[in-house]
Amino acid sequence: MNKNKKWIFLISLILLMGCTPKEYYLKPELYGQLVDNITKKPIANKDGYIGYSLSEDKTVKTDQQGRFKITPKAESYYIFRPNLKKLSASAPYIYISFDGYESKSFDYSNIKSINEIDSNLGARILEKGDVGIIYLDPEK
Repeated sequence: MNKNKKWIFLISLILLMGCTPKEYYLKPELYGQLVDNITKKPIANKDGYIGYSLSEDKTVKTDQQGRFKITPKAESYYIFRPNLKKLSASAPYIYISFDGYESKSFDYSNIKSINEIDSNLGARILEKGDVGIIYLDPEK
């Protein structure tokens, strides 16, 4: 009977671990600031789009200094990791579109790492980075 209890405990433990979702981070959490290229003033308190692909439908609002934050792109899984070749095939760009300004794509491959790195056991770590100041040209 003692052996049966050990097997039941072991099987229960494996099932419990499989029921806990894990995150695999595909894109980092990014911070930055938007500035008008003509006036050199922050693009403050403005709603627009900043995202990792053109198909996302997320709006971002800048703060009083024109700063923004983009949430990381992650894939959840339980036991088997997702197909990373298919999911990680995109270039390191963010796409920016705000009314009154020309749309822009920005390469973030040279981001400055922020020393706040969170880890998630069994998954890719969450990276955070600062893209600095991004200048947008007003529409003509």
